[in-house]
Amino acid sequence: MLNLVRIQIRQRQSEFSEKYRNFLHNLQNPRPEIFNETFQILTEYELLTNDLYRLRASSPRSDPLRQRTEDYVAGVSHEILGLQKVEEKKSGYREFIQNYRRVWRENFSLFVFTLVLFLASALLGWYITWSDPGNAMAFAPESIFEDVLNKHKWFEEVQEAPLVYGLLIARNNIGVAITCFIFGALLGVGGLYILSYNGLMLGSLFAFCSLNQFHDALLNFVVGHGALELTIIIASAFASFLIGRVFYMRPYRLFKVRMAAAVRDAKYVLLGILPWLIVAAFVEVFVSPWPQFGFTFRILVSVSLAGIFWFWTLKPMPSSDSHGNTK
Repeated sequence: MLNLVRIQIRQRQSEFSEKYRNFLHNLQNPRPEIFNETFQILTEYELLTNDLYRLRASSPRSDPLRQRTEDYVAGVSHEILGLQKVEEKKSGYREFIQNYRRVWRENFSLFVFTLVLFLASALLGWYITWSDPGNAMAFAPESIFEDVLNKHKWFEEVQEAPLVYGLLIARNNIGVAITCFIFGALLGVGGLYILSYNGLMLGSLFAFCSLNQFHDALLNFVVGHGALELTIIIASAFASFLIGRVFYMRPYRLFKVRMAAAVRDAKYVLLGILPWLIVAAFVEVFVSPWPQFGFTFRILVSVSLAGIFWFWTLKPMPSSDSHGNTK
């Protein structure tokens, strides 16, 4: 191997040592840039392993530089794996909420995109059905529209057994959220379809109800729980897009690293939002269908629940939490 190449290998190891020390220091004070710094360190580490492969291919085992590189790369690999194990051992609410809020802060623009897509689909569904009520049949079962035409308040049936219906609704909503998450993770295309379809269906249903003077009854029912429920469904699509977008990121050689990080971040979001669907489901059965609760009270419940969710999600972490220290 040429002397110039050997000098470059030694220099790269020396430079990596300095960068790696800085990286370990920065891990103690997490900030948004740490994600990019992690990619940079892994890229540098990949160059070190390439140097080792070149030395193995061109130099004998007795070569001092090859032996030094073997030991150096083995040591770095051990440290990186050790960091990974330490990260895996972290548990508990404090660590979870720190990562949950970090993912939201770093990717909030992606959530805004998801929200805008859903709202645009809902407006489109409204317009399509308002222009021609017959189009509504393309987005929901015919039985729903028959109930609207007959002024049948099907949602009042939950009054017969609210606890049972609450459990069933919670299970159904969680299933919808998980389905949206899974399909969204498949190149992002499945999530786009499910999110858009649900937006079209909701907009179409409200337009059909408006055309048939049933919108007041439907709005009075959904206003108490709908805001939180829809927020969580949209958030599940947002979580899936964290994974789906990785397929379109370059350079592709970092795909595995990006995917591992995206799956971990999406897991934090999904686990953080699913319990809120249970809350929304029980509001849906214990508040929404009961006539004794007025429209103003339902609005108050809706705004309160949504406010609590967003405060819990976006609340800045105390400095002691963000630095991973416990007092």
